[in-house]
Amino acid sequence: MLGYSSKADLLRADLARDIYVRSGDRSAVIAAILCRTETSFQTEVSWRRKDGLVLDVVLHGRRLSRPRRGEPLFEVMAEDVTARRRAERETAAALKLQSDFVSFVSHQLRTPLTGIRWMLELAQQTPGLPEETAQCLADARQSADRLVGLIADMLNVARCESGKTRWVPEEVDLAELTASVMHELRPQVEQREHQMSFRPDAHVPRVQADANLLRQVMLNLCSNAIKYTPVGGEITITAGLRGAEIWWSVRDNGMGVPLEARSRLFEKFFRADNAHTVETEGTGLGLYWVRRILAQGGGRVWWQPAPAKGGASASPGSVFTFALPLQPTLVQGVAQ
Repeated sequence: MLGYSSKADLLRADLARDIYVRSGDRSAVIAAILCRTETSFQTEVSWRRKDGLVLDVVLHGRRLSRPRRGEPLFEVMAEDVTARRRAERETAAALKLQSDFVSFVSHQLRTPLTGIRWMLELAQQTPGLPEETAQCLADARQSADRLVGLIADMLNVARCESGKTRWVPEEVDLAELTASVMHELRPQVEQREHQMSFRPDAHVPRVQADANLLRQVMLNLCSNAIKYTPVGGEITITAGLRGAEIWWSVRDNGMGVPLEARSRLFEKFFRADNAHTVETEGTGLGLYWVRRILAQGGGRVWWQPAPAKGGASASPGSVFTFALPLQPTLVQGVAQ
């Protein structure tokens, strides 16, 4: 592993000077091993080969059960993880490059697209437009809206993955925030002829959360319920306290989620097959972003089936629930 021609050649080397890249690592490793009370240990160091190449090495060791002459005896295995660590660094660099590229392109596209969107809206207000022209403008405006939404999703994810989106907790009233979200979504609800209601528990304490990000989480989950529920559906939002967590749910009697897609709902760019039949346009980024954002505040999100009224033969609905701790728990590293 270290490139020495023989055991004797290796023993002539000074471990602290010639083998360990950081001179103090050898003493630190020995001290750590001797101080441990458990029978096994693991630590990572950098070793230098005879030709100067630096290796990433994981030392796995265990205390032997029968020490010789009453002295502690240890068995240590050195694992060369250089290729693995290099791959991890290259992957991290590639992901950062991808995130930076997406962010740059999205920023460059957003301004002209917003201008196109407003120009189309102004054109739609022109009096005396022929019916065919009006329909073409409406279709173009709808496509522009979808592109603006796509760019917004991409920017949200890029900011989140690059660490630019920060969860800043403050005292939030879930009932007030939910009412505000429902008011904003009222045009979509009315267009789809849905019935949307909010039924919180008797006592819902305030939660420490980022109000702006939590609002976007609610908007995302409610918009999905509206979009994937057939016309005239029922959407119910509930909230309450369970143990040391405040939970918030949105339930619909829509199309549900296929069995094979349930384990992948919160993956990046994933969309269930049945979602394509209702809404052909979509990024598969919304639920992924929701999970990442909630994790920053120590929260979690999950999906459950909600059998629709009408018995087992009726179409299943969905329940998306998120939970947040009563006390703010900031998570520095977001789960992948």
